[in-house]
Amino acid sequence: MTFSFTYEPEFQRVIPAVEIDARASNPAIRNQIGDVIKSFTDGKVALVTDNVIVYRIETDDGNLGGYFTVQVSAFVQFSPQIFGLISKFVQSGQWQADYLT
Repeated sequence: MTFSFTYEPEFQRVIPAVEIDARASNPAIRNQIGDVIKSFTDGKVALVTDNVIVYRIETDDGNLGGYFTVQVSAFVQFSPQIFGLISKFVQSGQWQADYLT
């Protein structure tokens, strides 16, 4: 099975969907009432700030497999290297090997 990662602008719907679907494996919300689950998922959505990018994980069939987040500010110390890679890409039109695929 293969997966794809897609930027998810509607993370307010995806994050609760994934968390609710996987609630049986999460001790914080396993066998809890709706108010507890809603509070938990609202807390997860609230963690997404201006410095966070949410990606949807989909199977090759198009089914939702999960999500992950990238905190952009974590890369600030590497910004000169990242900028260098982007500049090379823009100039050459070729990208280096992608470790996620």
